Amino acid sequence: MFLTVSVCVCAVSYFRYSDYVDNTAEIAEQSNLSTSAQVTAQVSDIRRRVSVFVDEHQKQLQDLAGFPYDPEGYDALQHDLKQHFPTYFAATIADESGVALLEGHDHFVGKRCRVDILNFTRNPESQNIYLHASSNNTNHHFDIMVPLEYAPGKTGTFFVSFLVSDIVNVLSDMAVKGQRQFLLMKQAAAATPVLGHTDHADHAGHAGNADSYRIEIGADGPGGTLLRERFLSEAEWSDRLASREVPQTLWTLVTLPAPGLFPKAIWRIATEGAIVGTILLLLGVLLLH
Repeated sequence: MFLTVSVCVCAVSYFRYSDYVDNTAEIAEQSNLSTSAQVTAQVSDIRRRVSVFVDEHQKQLQDLAGFPYDPEGYDALQHDLKQHFPTYFAATIADESGVALLEGHDHFVGKRCRVDILNFTRNPESQNIYLHASSNNTNHHFDIMVPLEYAPGKTGTFFVSFLVSDIVNVLSDMAVKGQRQFLLMKQAAAATPVLGHTDHADHAGHAGNADSYRIEIGADGPGGTLLRERFLSEAEWSDRLASREVPQTLWTLVTLPAPGLFPKAIWRIATEGAIVGTILLLLGVLLLH
């Protein structure tokens, strides 16, 4: 009887754990897909609102581009941007060659931002979102650019960068118990971008070593502020539940199990199996007597 009960309990526990693993993977895949879609939607919405801002403030932007050293004009632009975009960080206007016109004001528009402007000037369709920080490694932000007719017959770029709060909120709101989600960027893409077209598949694909993936953003904030290693380990990449590229960005969204998720499940199922087995054995003994 002991052997029969033990075999039954082990078999049931095995199938329960298999179901648990399959259900966890299915939930992770759906969560990863939904979160990726939400991040893309957030980026698209910000870009749409920047385009609307340009349409509504065309004359103000043209006046500032024509007289870029006007401090009152720039302050007015700052005020309007903050009113429309709570996570606004920096802005500038660039000419048709990608040269920033507001040099006296745009102190937070750094080297990577200027590279982004040049890339956008050469190929507006190649714009992909990624994370970078200001010179003191704070104020992590991403850049949005839209065309702007800054002077009659001349089309340049209106550049706005945003703090990552909105993206962090998406990851936090979409969090699933027992799982962690991070936006990653391949290490090759984390270096200063090459001017010209940026190929998403080359920079954010799944090929290559796991060590090449740097955590850009988590549910608790930018990767540099998280209380963990900045790069994903080989073990974490191998144990991932789901991953996919996020459209319109250089990011890969990865879903990982929470630390100890599966060992805890094994312990719980084994404990419950042992309890049930013990009860069955006791009932059998009582029935036999």
